[in-house]
Amino acid sequence: MDEGGDLGGRHRPIVSPERDEALAKGITINGLVILSDRQMPWNAEHTNPPGGLENYYRENVIGGPGAFVMVAEDFQSFGRAIIKKMIAEIATLRVRPHVILR
Repeated sequence: MDEGGDLGGRHRPIVSPERDEALAKGITINGLVILSDRQMPWNAEHTNPPGGLENYYRENVIGGPGAFVMVAEDFQSFGRAIIKKMIAEIATLRVRPHVILR
């Protein structure tokens, strides 16, 4: 399960009953934070919570075994960050042993 963004215009926590339910089922939630120093037309109400957005995700969004937060320093670095995140997720997959039925 993934959560990504800059919290633009969102003044409520991302944490939800669905998140808690996913964690209770052993599902890992990773996060990708997009930092922005200036307001953009599409995020005019950009929020930077106390302690920073990365810390907010670390404390309120991610969870489960091996959960992590990746940071895109700006919107231009998002592409590189998402690739890095996908590689990290693939590298940490737990592979189930194959069962051969005869």
